[in-house]
Amino acid sequence: MPAYTPEEQKAIDVISSYETAVNAGDAAATAALYAPDAAFFPFDFPTAKGKEAILGSYNAFFDVLTLNIKFTIDEVIVSGDLATVCSHSEGTRYLKGPDTTIPEINREVFVLTKIDGEFKIQNYMFNKPGQITE
Repeated sequence: MPAYTPEEQKAIDVISSYETAVNAGDAAATAALYAPDAAFFPFDFPTAKGKEAILGSYNAFFDVLTLNIKFTIDEVIVSGDLATVCSHSEGTRYLKGPDTTIPEINREVFVLTKIDGEFKIQNYMFNKPGQITE
């Protein structure tokens, strides 16, 4: 594991908290990691802007699915009050309706900003690395 500066580790800690919150299916805890004017750009879903819309997106997701994913940090860049974290994740997505578990593989970009000295997610986008074959 690479050695990170204290500021880089603070940014990584936000992603670790995000992983914990989404794996728990906790929409409120997930949305709490975002800045008030943040934007969430999920793959194959509409963009959610602002904390209320982001909370609504996660509530909708967790109503129909459960995630069990692990994030791996690929790159962290911190410049003053901004940080960018690039990662990839792998695990499973359990679809509640059809009672089906499928692989979940993504690439992510998190842009973080400091608010009152703490990093918050300002923008988050993820996509698929390519076709998943089963």
